[in-house]
Amino acid sequence: MDSLDGHRLATALDDIVDESEHTADVLRMYRVEAPMEHACLLADVLVGAGAEVARALRALRDGGELRPHLIAIHRLENEGDRPSRDAIASLFAAGIDPMVVIRWKDIFESLEASIDAGEHVAHVLEGIAISAAGSAASDAAPTARQLPCGAVNARRLALAPLCAALTVLAVAACGGGSDSGSDSDTGRAQAPPGVSQQEFERRLAEAASATEADFPPAAGRTLQAIADTVQAGPQLGLATSVFTPGDERLAFGLIDQSNNFIYGKTAVYIARDPSQRALGPFPAPADALVTKPAFRSQNAAVESSPIAQIYATKVPFERAGRYAVLAVTKQGSTLVGAPAEVQVKRRTRIPDVGDRPPAIATDTVASAAGNLAAIDTRRPFARELHETSFKDVLGRKPVALLFATPQLCQSRVCGPVVDIELQMQEKYGDRMTFIHQEVYRDNQVDKGLRPSLRAFGLQTEPWLFTVDADGRIAARLEGSFGVKEFEQAVRAALR
Repeated sequence: MDSLDGHRLATALDDIVDESEHTADVLRMYRVEAPMEHACLLADVLVGAGAEVARALRALRDGGELRPHLIAIHRLENEGDRPSRDAIASLFAAGIDPMVVIRWKDIFESLEASIDAGEHVAHVLEGIAISAAGSAASDAAPTARQLPCGAVNARRLALAPLCAALTVLAVAACGGGSDSGSDSDTGRAQAPPGVSQQEFERRLAEAASATEADFPPAAGRTLQAIADTVQAGPQLGLATSVFTPGDERLAFGLIDQSNNFIYGKTAVYIARDPSQRALGPFPAPADALVTKPAFRSQNAAVESSPIAQIYATKVPFERAGRYAVLAVTKQGSTLVGAPAEVQVKRRTRIPDVGDRPPAIATDTVASAAGNLAAIDTRRPFARELHETSFKDVLGRKPVALLFATPQLCQSRVCGPVVDIELQMQEKYGDRMTFIHQEVYRDNQVDKGLRPSLRAFGLQTEPWLFTVDADGRIAARLEGSFGVKEFEQAVRAALR
């Protein structure tokens, strides 16, 4: 099994445990003494789905047939939908006390999320099986009319872009800058071999200026119909992984068949399935990863780095489930497209905009007794980001809290974002407190995450939370983000 597939599977399995544990926590918190009938029905479905997941994993290990178990998991998820809807409807139809309604609605939704997490494991297993079958089949490249966005192919090739994401983000830690911000805020990216500096800068400028008018409207067409009008070829590397219903940030990089990064005006289309009507285009202007030279660390981005920009946009996810994604980029007069698939969860434990974050104690120079190496993997140390604990400033002054580990970052984008934070501190430090929190216990990956990340429900890094003076989250960013997005998050907390 590919190591990235293994990570996706382990994460999906962990989601089942997390959601189930959350249900238990809610039952304890609400001091539930006797279950409702619908809750028992949902629990039975969850137990059945868990048993099928276990059988599917044994089949995967032993080289057995996965399909019967995956079908059973999907069937059980569908069976769980009806009692969940009936359960919530019964709460409002029986004249139950409003406080009881609130409690049981939370319990029912948590049980359903646990069942949905089991179905997500089935999707991951499907992808692994299809990917394995695809690697043994022909490697012929798709033609311009064969962009793989079909219901099956989209799942299969979603794995390839996610593997590409590892490549994209592996070099993003030393990623270069662009003109997406002002010259005073970012470095000047150097052109790759074979491309003139003038042409390269023109592409970067175009990538940073995408608008809706630059792309054809969806006009009621299916996502597959739109895919059929563009040329295939690029791969999409996702830089974000956590999605819930609502307008969510989708960040990504694009590489061509020669593993070169693609820059140009870019937009995203989405649909629940390639055969359904598409939403979009959603412009995805690119953002620079390079800071001013004075703020660059040994872990950081420089002008000669392979990646110059990261694309990002906001897309509307109506409800939880799988979504097909199509990124379309202008290359001269040609439109090229790259497919992917994302999983939208009903909820996460990660605090969102408008929420009050946990009042955690972050590591400081004082708490580390002056041992900066214990609380900062950046070189040189960013001492000024470790002077204040988050709990001591929360609700008293705007604050930017960045979870990142420049030296140990699994996504390899933590070096640049800490450098960007230092640059933002110089500009806004008189109005906002800037804090950096390392990710792993004792700065050792095998020791697991620090308690501060667990308190926020984080399993990936980096993450940025900006919090206003009232103690509410004003903006949050996951994964790779550049100078412009960081500054927008800062300004959101200063309004």
